Amino acid sequence: MRVGEVDPEASPRKLRAKRANERLKLAAGALNTLALTIVGAAFVIPGVTSLENVRWAWIPVGLILHLLAHLVLGFMKSED
Repeated sequence: MRVGEVDPEASPRKLRAKRANERLKLAAGALNTLALTIVGAAFVIPGVTSLENVRWAWIPVGLILHLLAHLVLGFMKSED
């Protein structure tokens, strides 16, 4: 195959990879938003009144969800 030629199989494959990557980014963004919401609800909101009210058990849950979002991004496919 020459430099200027287009592989007919490459275009559908690239489109599938792009579609899959966008779905993975959406899932990772949703997990990250959920993680931030949990940390906000567990730490920031009760922490305004008193640090004694903080729900410390929810902080690791938010951290785990954030790390899970990073893991989801690891499944992205090459678009080349």
